[in-house]
Amino acid sequence: MSEEKKPDPGGSQRLIARLSYFGVLAIALVVAIGEAINLAASGGAPEDFATFVPRGFGLTRLGSLFAGVRALSGKAVIVFGLLLLVGLQIAKVGTSARLFVRGKDRFYLVASAVILAGLIAGLAT
Repeated sequence: MSEEKKPDPGGSQRLIARLSYFGVLAIALVVAIGEAINLAASGGAPEDFATFVPRGFGLTRLGSLFAGVRALSGKAVIVFGLLLLVGLQIAKVGTSARLFVRGKDRFYLVASAVILAGLIAGLAT
């Protein structure tokens, strides 16, 4: 008699938890590296916060962001880490949607698809 393999809901939760845990650790490392580059570039000189002078990053396009990361610009590396943070959320929702497809749970699949579309649309603007 063959036993039918039942889905393990705990396994799905562990997969999402591992994705979150290791993703956040990697992103924290990227942001910390970016800040270390900033500190090394500034020579440890303190910032003057008496007056606020807004400065643009020049990182409004992905091409300029990746060029900055390749050039080891601290600000570009930090912004790249923040972009990875958004990408992590997209990966988590996408993984959840895939698990809902396997589990044949249409309601949560549609909800995940709507959330995924919102995240991607927000990233595109």
